[in-house]
Amino acid sequence: MHSKRRNIFLLAFFLAACVCFEMVKTPSVFGQNGESAGKIQFKTGPSLSKALAETLSISQKNQPVRTVLRDLSKNKQVAIFLDRRTDPSREIDLAVKNKTLVSVLYQIADQCNAGYVRIEDVIYIGPTPAAAELFFEYKNARRRISKLKNSQLQKLWRERQTIQWTRLSTPAKILENTIDGKVEITTQSLPHDLWPAGNFPKTSLLGRVCLLATGFGLTPVVDEAKPEFSLIQSKPAGNHKASYLVGDRDAVQEAITKKFSEAKVSRRGKGLDVTGNALVHAFLRRASVMGQSSKTHYEDGEEKRVSVDTEATIEGLLGAVARQLDVELKISGKAKNLVGKRIKVVEKEVTYKALIQKILADTGLEFELTDEKLIIR
Repeated sequence: MHSKRRNIFLLAFFLAACVCFEMVKTPSVFGQNGESAGKIQFKTGPSLSKALAETLSISQKNQPVRTVLRDLSKNKQVAIFLDRRTDPSREIDLAVKNKTLVSVLYQIADQCNAGYVRIEDVIYIGPTPAAAELFFEYKNARRRISKLKNSQLQKLWRERQTIQWTRLSTPAKILENTIDGKVEITTQSLPHDLWPAGNFPKTSLLGRVCLLATGFGLTPVVDEAKPEFSLIQSKPAGNHKASYLVGDRDAVQEAITKKFSEAKVSRRGKGLDVTGNALVHAFLRRASVMGQSSKTHYEDGEEKRVSVDTEATIEGLLGAVARQLDVELKISGKAKNLVGKRIKVVEKEVTYKALIQKILADTGLEFELTDEKLIIR
């Protein structure tokens, strides 16, 4: 009898421990955590950018970050991935009026000592170093894929689809569902915790792998010759260089120098060239959102300026622009009949957006430039 009671006690203790472990250690992907969250139609592309730029007022007192993010995700139709290393039960206070959604998300991340980054149509909130490195890991991986000679590999990594998993799924199972047998994977180790139910909107295979790998504390390394990738322990990747347009250039330069003594800052035209680790650039991207007058070229590729003096087909010129912006060129069926014409383009110091308009000037075609694609129709 005593043995039976002891076994029942141990079983109850084990189940309680499992529940507590899940609550503390698992990530949250808002959009599949509430009773009706599975019905959310996430906003994507330009619709998501518009939603992030819309203003809202919100007042919350002593609310768990999990609850605040879940409500924002549901009400604004935005997919938010909260890293397992950020305590979802942490209580936060918010009192904002007429602030953009993206600035509110940055404030939430700040109160959790976390960072913010957008990867395609998913908002990641997690440890500040991880968020900072994820931005460049994804961008650099996408750039390498755009230069692959194997077009089938390019297509594979760019293929967009949704992903969802059920409550108490393991990281290994989630990763298996993500790659869906399309690529081989080698990894040293994966976490063994249990995750709550979650889903992503349509996201490229590369985007899905980068987001999940970061949640595991790992970094994906894509094989450039065959459909394989490996997961290695995450570590700082060194310095990155980017150009920024700034309003109060002196103030921004002083802030960088004080906070990051190792960063190198030089003036160019009305902007700044900044070389530093991922945290330096995360600081500048945050400053651009929080009204501190900086704007990164990485996030606004069409702001880059270029000089052109060449003759080629319209399709060839558009392809060159797409490669420079690290996006995929998509030409609709009707438009394909009009892009074979050869033209000469001579432009000096124009934005890529203006260059595309010049290339298409006599065709009657329109274009759309998103984070992932240059669409001609």
